[in-house]
Amino acid sequence: MLIPTIEDAMEGFEQGTFADLFQLQREGFKQYKELKEKIEENKRILAELNKYVTGYAKLHNEQVQYEDHRGKAKIYLQVAKQVELEQQAEQSRLLTQMEKLERKV
Repeated sequence: MLIPTIEDAMEGFEQGTFADLFQLQREGFKQYKELKEKIEENKRILAELNKYVTGYAKLHNEQVQYEDHRGKAKIYLQVAKQVELEQQAEQSRLLTQMEKLERKV
């Protein structure tokens, strides 16, 4: 049984291979760190966008309600003006009728 020596272990080992592997692993960790940071940044951006979307959805709903109330108020105003005109016409008719009655007396 032969016991391997350091020379046997080093045989077939190219000079700089360890350094190359170490450099590749280092670059891989660097890329992993950068990717992780980008993912965290994107999560923060997504959270902010969700806040904006929620805010704009609420604003839109409030605007829709405002326009609905505004439309109803416009209808009420038109009805009130129509009732006022009808009352003025009725008042004029009654005044005319009263004048005719006064002339007969």
